[in-house]
Amino acid sequence: IFFCAYTLGYPGIVAFILFRNEERVKEDQLLRANNTGDDRGSNPNCYDFRKRFSRLYFHFKPHHYYWILIILGRKFLVATCGLVFRKSPVFLMSVLLVILFVSYALQMRCQPYMSVSEMDAVADAYAIEMKMMQDFEEEKFRKENKGRRLRMGSGNEVKQIISAKRKEKRQQSALLYFWNYNTMEATLLFSASMTVLCGLMFQSDQMKPNPDGSVNSWSEGLFWLTMTIILVSTIYFFVIFISDIATAFGYTTSCQKKKLQKALEIEMEKGDSVDMDQNPLHISKEERQE
Repeated sequence: IFFCAYTLGYPGIVAFILFRNEERVKEDQLLRANNTGDDRGSNPNCYDFRKRFSRLYFHFKPHHYYWILIILGRKFLVATCGLVFRKSPVFLMSVLLVILFVSYALQMRCQPYMSVSEMDAVADAYAIEMKMMQDFEEEKFRKENKGRRLRMGSGNEVKQIISAKRKEKRQQSALLYFWNYNTMEATLLFSASMTVLCGLMFQSDQMKPNPDGSVNSWSEGLFWLTMTIILVSTIYFFVIFISDIATAFGYTTSCQKKKLQKALEIEMEKGDSVDMDQNPLHISKEERQE
């Protein structure tokens, strides 16, 4: 009963809430990226939803709102392996290594977390993309009588512009690489994988004690390597933790923030301003053309 109610029931309920309210979650996270939405006036559509369920998604970027399910799945697999294969330590650590490696690959591929240092970048990228989408719709509306070839060319051009803007923002955020949740998660997953790998190495014949009963030098070296990995990853975690608190309270200033703001102002000068509080999923085709 408890297995069904908690181990399966809780992830099922979380998935139901998130996927059923996908548009609300995305809109609320865009407002969060702009440091607003904490009251009913600035967040009329999602304020009540944020108060109830924000713990499920507030760490993640709008398009990766579901990532809590990935984390729950990883924890479920690790716990299950620990129970099922506890009598076979080597096989247990081998399976754990596979789970951690897949988790590390997914983390590096998706970069789902939205740390404090990345909020401005998420908001600015949304504003620029919305502006490009509006320009594309207007251009398409003006050229709709000039043939399919022009319309297709306009769409490809807009995609190239958006890709260039995203590349520029990634370059501007390079110095913040080690100070965000994505890098921290990837580093800790890598450290966990290395720790499990060291555990596998401890089971090899190379690590057995010497015939005279003295400690094997290989075993001692591997022990200190394992402790170093654990110690360095722990120190790194607390450095990021303290730095993120300082950033949240406004004690740090970044040249990247100024560059992003300047880039946004340049884009805004080319056309009308973009409403950051509006969810793009709620904008109809007619409204974009207007």
